[in-house]
Amino acid sequence: MIAFTKVSKSFDNGGKNFVRALNEISFEIERKEILCVVGPSGCGKSTIINLLAGFIVPDSGSITVSGKEVAGPSYLRTVVFQDDALFPWKTVKDNIGFGLRCKGLGSNEQAKKIRDILSITNLGEFSDCYPAQLSGGMKQMCALGRALAIEPEIILMDEPFASLDQQTRDLIQEEFLKIKDQIAQTVLLVTHNIDEAIFLGDKILVLTARPAQIKEIITVPFEKPRSPDIRSSQEFIDIKSRIWYMLRNDISVENLV
Repeated sequence: MIAFTKVSKSFDNGGKNFVRALNEISFEIERKEILCVVGPSGCGKSTIINLLAGFIVPDSGSITVSGKEVAGPSYLRTVVFQDDALFPWKTVKDNIGFGLRCKGLGSNEQAKKIRDILSITNLGEFSDCYPAQLSGGMKQMCALGRALAIEPEIILMDEPFASLDQQTRDLIQEEFLKIKDQIAQTVLLVTHNIDEAIFLGDKILVLTARPAQIKEIITVPFEKPRSPDIRSSQEFIDIKSRIWYMLRNDISVENLV
């Protein structure tokens, strides 16, 4: 469904020189797949999100969705950011319904879609609450619900659970997989958390330090639905160690800036 073909991207570093973020990376994502992207800090993971979202354009190479070149932003490719980015003056149901109003849906159709999303995200009893009244996990579920409501083909997630404590993060990951079982979207998720990538991903794209190239694409062997117990299995631990071994030699202070 999604294809990056020899994509490169550089950025102006304060007018002095150019920093090359991506160097001719090529990969594909199948329809309905969850691809998780891991790599050293500053290696270009978020750049991949921004390129696929259409916020920026590559210097060279091509990015296609269902055979069509990405030419700019589209509601068919929606982003869930690390910061939930909810409107603080709107309730949960109004935040979820914001995109529906922008699409011009009628009030009855909006109401039905909002009810469906509230049910999927388990936010029904909080529909009239404001973001300030929600826990961190609830805010992220609301942000995900807002993305799902407009029925995109692709959901792009940039460290969406990074701000949560570990216990909440584990539970939200499990809830996310339950939601994913009910939807048809393809997901690209960027994370620094190797455990998260293994637990959520169908495949894991491991990047080198900047300028990023693909070190390996790992197919996650665990079937879905996934039990939380896999986190303590030897196979899970072995995959985590393998990824960490690939990353550790590329992690340095120079690549953090």
